[in-house]
Formats: sequence, C-alpha cells, structure tokens
Amino acid sequence: MKTRLTLLAVGLITLVAASPSMAATIVLFDDDPQNGMGYFNSEQSNEQVYAGIYSAKMDRGAWSEAGLIGNTTTDADSTIVTLEFYVASGSLGETTIITNGPGVVYNNGNSAYWTVNGNPGNTGDITVGSWHTLTFDLTLNTNYTPGTDNFARLALKPGRDGMVAYLDDASLVPEPATMSLLAIGGIGVLLRRKRR
Repeated sequence: MKTRLTLLAVGLITLVAASPSMAATIVLFDDDPQNGMGYFNSEQSNEQVYAGIYSAKMDRGAWSEAGLIGNTTTDADSTIVTLEFYVASGSLGETTIITNGPGVVYNNGNSAYWTVNGNPGNTGDITVGSWHTLTFDLTLNTNYTPGTDNFARLALKPGRDGMVAYLDDASLVPEPATMSLLAIGGIGVLLRRKRR
C-alpha cells in the first residue's frame, strides 16, 4: 500500500508540474477574446490557427502594438501569461503587459522573465512559419498584486520590419511551483486518511 501511495504521489507531482494550467486558469483568448478582453489592433482570423477555429491576427507596421485589451479580473494565482504565437512575416520586437500602472516590457534584456518554447526569452528564437509557446512572468511588475489588480493589456510589438502574426490560446495561469505545492498538500491529505 505504501508503494502505491508513493507512486501516486510522484505521478501527481509530475503531472501537475508539467501542466501548470490545470487549475485556476483564466482564459484571455480561445477563438475569441474571453473574460473581459477584446481585440487591440487585431482581428478574428482563420488563416493560421493553433487550436479551435479562430486566432487573433495582427498586421502591424514597425513598432506598432497589437494584441488584446480589456479588464480581466485576476485571482491570487494569476502570475503567468501563456499563449501560442505564429509569425507569418516580419519579427517580434518586444511585448508589453499592463496589469497595474505603466506597462512592463518583455524583451531580450529580461529573458529570465519570459520564455519561448520553454527556453529563456529571445525574440530571435521566434521563427517565421511556426507556432511558438510564449510565457510571461507577471512578477516582473513589482507593483502587480495577483487577485487585486486586473489584467488590462497584452501588446505584441513588431520590430523595424513590421509583422503579420497570430495569437491563440492565451491564458493567465498559476506558476508551476504553486501547482506543485497544491499537489503535495493534496497528497498529504490522502496519506493522512489512509493512516486512519
């Protein structure tokens, strides 16, 4: 019995750590803007879609932002933004996220706070013609309080050559460490019940 519980514990921790979006996910875009978000210099498109029917198309000139804008209520675990991103032409210069006060810019100078396909953020890794998973750590904004401050804008800015790009499956999710702690707590409750 002890061996089974140990295997269950390891499996659950691994599953939760690998899937940070299992709980407390707030969808920002899934076929359409969700939860108080809207299009920002972007439009619904079915030209390139990661999942579902539609994505948000951004066709912008140099240094002209596009993405999602609105007023989404966050919860205490809303510390990561994750999305799928496809560049058809041009390149991404930087990303600005507004949660509280002025926007926070994510670029190659603060790559520890965002990732491209699980690697430290580098706009050079976002190749034309492929979908890429981007994540942004909202704790870069020291004025942001999850659960108190709302999510206001996700703005992707092209480089000097402009950009035609698509955004899909955008969500606010808890950080993996938070989910691992929740899993460990749940396992502790299971073990305690089995001992009784």
